[in-house]
Amino acid sequence: MARKKKRNGTVKPPSGNITFLSKITIAPDNRFVFWAAVMAAILTVVMYYPNHGGDYDVWWHMKYGEHFVRDMTWSVDHTAYSWTPANGAWKYVTWLGSSFLYIVYTVAGFAGLSVFQLLALLASGLLYLWFVRGGGGSPGIAHIAFLLAAAVAVNPTAIYIKPELFTLVFFTVAVFVYFRAKRGARRLLWVYPPLFLVWVNTHGAFLIGLMFVTMALVMEAFAYLARMRNSLDRKTLTLFAGATALSYIVLAVNPHGPSYPLETVGRLLDGDSGYQDILMAYINRWQYLFPDVYVFRRTNTAWALVGMFAAMIAGFIHAFRKRGAVDIALVALNIAFFYFSMKMARATLYFPLIWLFSMEYTVCAEGNPKAWRSFALPALAVIVMTSALCLWNTVTVNTYDSWFGSNIDAFVPDKEAAFVREHGLPHPMFNDYLSGGYLLWSLYPDYRVFIDPRHRPFEATGVWDDYIGLRQQPTMENLQRFNTKYPFKTAFVHHVKYNDIMNIFLQSPEWGLVYFDTTAAVFVHASETEALQAAKSADLGPARFRNIDNPAILMSLFRLYYAINLDGAREIMHIYRDNVSRFYVLRDKNIGYMISLLGQAGLDTQ
Repeated sequence: MARKKKRNGTVKPPSGNITFLSKITIAPDNRFVFWAAVMAAILTVVMYYPNHGGDYDVWWHMKYGEHFVRDMTWSVDHTAYSWTPANGAWKYVTWLGSSFLYIVYTVAGFAGLSVFQLLALLASGLLYLWFVRGGGGSPGIAHIAFLLAAAVAVNPTAIYIKPELFTLVFFTVAVFVYFRAKRGARRLLWVYPPLFLVWVNTHGAFLIGLMFVTMALVMEAFAYLARMRNSLDRKTLTLFAGATALSYIVLAVNPHGPSYPLETVGRLLDGDSGYQDILMAYINRWQYLFPDVYVFRRTNTAWALVGMFAAMIAGFIHAFRKRGAVDIALVALNIAFFYFSMKMARATLYFPLIWLFSMEYTVCAEGNPKAWRSFALPALAVIVMTSALCLWNTVTVNTYDSWFGSNIDAFVPDKEAAFVREHGLPHPMFNDYLSGGYLLWSLYPDYRVFIDPRHRPFEATGVWDDYIGLRQQPTMENLQRFNTKYPFKTAFVHHVKYNDIMNIFLQSPEWGLVYFDTTAAVFVHASETEALQAAKSADLGPARFRNIDNPAILMSLFRLYYAINLDGAREIMHIYRDNVSRFYVLRDKNIGYMISLLGQAGLDTQ
């Protein structure tokens, strides 16, 4: 492009280019810079989405899927998997999603599930880029920055491999169809009925998708009646209403009929009250804007959501200044879903997806599909800073060092479950909430669980309240009362997650520790002398863990050994010092803590 001279003789940079430090020029259509940004974003997303070892929902979903596939059915008896009383009337439909996860795992293992997770993210991103192309623009650096920000924002939900990943894709489809209809592709609205027919049989968040579609329809109708400039035309509105009505009708096609969506609405209106301080999925995001302790995924998401909302406000102001009007439907949708996403952790999935399409539609609506080109340099800065932050988080804070199924065995109680089965430990067996998800997969039908992450079947029967009571007051007296009501003979406790529960079993003279490994400890009641004797041959020495480098696992093992074997605790401390990365932010603090405790016990720590 030729360079232009001003009257005073100075040289003006070519139109559309951005001069940086007066020497470096980045052209918005520079393919090398664009593809470098794409690769940086992809690598960042892969790095920021390890296999999360703190959630075992995928395992019980696959057990359900095994049942659906092998028995060729779409219904399940929720009471079959626990020895404690469960509510068989609970309605929960994921037969398509759970079956898919089971089939993928059977064919390709956990690596296949990880690939599916990334493909779900990719599918959502490609739909957004398709929308960009459909508006006459071409994907640029700004769009890659937006997608990376959205990937960070949805991470607390999308990091878990479960049927909810289908909701990520389906909700994106719902948003895509709505915005394409606003651009004139009204026939696409007929995608909604088949979409919701599949969705209602895949995951319970179909209701959120229908809430989005209904709210969009209502606000568009309001804008039309108020004769607002940005409203849909009458023909599109009529078609929109018909497609939405059919979407409601097809929800009845599920194993429970119309009662399932109706009860799901009731749970949504109830707000899942009582879980905000118990289950991470229901904790709000506001508290993580200025937390006492930096919890990187939650804090990053909270600020990403706030930043997106601020950008959206700027976009609306820009649109108003350019056209003298704003799209009232988009304003309402963004405000409502921003509030929803900040209110509940698992709802963080929705606002970022609406935001992506809203920003593109709002800023480029005045017939300028290349409006984002002037933001190439700021967008590149966002990509660099976000990638650097995610890399820093992964290296210094993240404790789940598993990608594509590698090292996944260190995060699930596989060896501990095998020990229970091989030694035929006595029934019934108590287990914690988290471990129940994996045990349902690995030990059923030989052993049934006490409780598991489904949690809903145990609410009406009192098991959930009793379990939470023990969690909130983990004392030996409460354990005795608990064991009297539920006469279990074996106990299976996730010692990394529930160190407090493990400690009361260790302290109780009525229980004997028979085995433990990287994640869980197994106890047998003192009255079961034969089982205790048979399990004595198990190797409980710390040398088994000499190759472990995960700081969370090693710290939990240190606490366990400190309670039963001080020499073992000292060896774990040495393993921690030798194996844990020096970049891990809590490394020196944890080593100092271990040295202090061992010193108080009179042990030489050299």
